Amino acid sequence: MDISKVKQQWKRYNIEFENSNYMDVDKHTSMALKVGSLIKEIDKLNTGLDKIRFLKHSFVGDRTDLHKEIERVINGIR
Repeated sequence: MDISKVKQQWKRYNIEFENSNYMDVDKHTSMALKVGSLIKEIDKLNTGLDKIRFLKHSFVGDRTDLHKEIERVINGIR
């Protein structure tokens, strides 16, 4: 998923909201409550995937250790 497009839409929505005298309360509430946290979650997942891809291609050693490292990334353990 290309998060940059979602971020651009979110930014555009916020600009339109700030420059408008009319507010669709339901739409605004939905966007405000869901999209911000969605973007953060997707960024977190993409970061995890990047780390897993890096581990997969650069890991030297036992595959069991690789799986442990991937599990640490998935669970957010540093």
